[in-house]
Amino acid sequence: MSVEAPAPATDQKFRIAAAYLLDRFESYSIVLDSSIVVGDIRWKVIKRTNPAVRSLLDRALDSSLLIPFVPDVLSAEVEENLHELSERHDIPVQRFLDEWEKVKPRLQIVPIADTNLESIEIRDSTDAPFIAAQRKTNASSIVTTDDDIHASDAPSAGRVALEQTTALQAALVASIGAAFMCGFVALSPLLFLGGIIWGIYALARRRPGLALVLLAITGVLTYLFWDRVKAAFKRLFSTESKDFFFEFMGAMAVSASEYKKKADEAQLVLETTLSIPPKTNT
Repeated sequence: MSVEAPAPATDQKFRIAAAYLLDRFESYSIVLDSSIVVGDIRWKVIKRTNPAVRSLLDRALDSSLLIPFVPDVLSAEVEENLHELSERHDIPVQRFLDEWEKVKPRLQIVPIADTNLESIEIRDSTDAPFIAAQRKTNASSIVTTDDDIHASDAPSAGRVALEQTTALQAALVASIGAAFMCGFVALSPLLFLGGIIWGIYALARRRPGLALVLLAITGVLTYLFWDRVKAAFKRLFSTESKDFFFEFMGAMAVSASEYKKKADEAQLVLETTLSIPPKTNT
């Protein structure tokens, strides 16, 4: 007997839809340092009290605005650090490794075994693979909390880059939502009429007799209560109703414009954080 997989939770469905929409926008390539990954797993295992709460890294990756690259040495570094955390906090290492297994498939591995790391000048030689990965992928920045990488000549950013990514995601979702709502309200009369026509057509194809009966009942009720129907249409298309409709549309349009401005500002801040050169109009 086959067992059907449970349907995604509502928030998961929303995240999937949001990620699909946001995937239409520009994404930014980054290299994730092990300090970010280990810090994220440490928070999940030691400090997180509600398993449903997503970490900062999860939210940034869910946005689909980042393309996370890592060198092939990352896995060994992360697992070594997780074993140290396990011993230090007396927590079974498997709890840390389970969280690592959830993150690992979301990262794009960059092989750097054939890269000459001796040409990379850095205070800590173990960080050289991350700079090599940045150069190999031409990523915008290395997102890290490691001072040695920040002190190198490679473009780098701290956790604030992840925070700015989630801020941009929120602004973009709000902008999309406001624009969608504005369009939906503007087209609502056509959508309502189209829904009725489609419903009658669909019913007529499957149950033509029932469709005719419902149409007849609708016609009789309209005839019997024509005065009330006429009064309702007068109220619907009155000057007050039209004024309210256009005022509401204007407010929605202004809201969409403001959210779009916030999204543009958030995008500029994120690009500045990731050391992306400003765009020039040619």
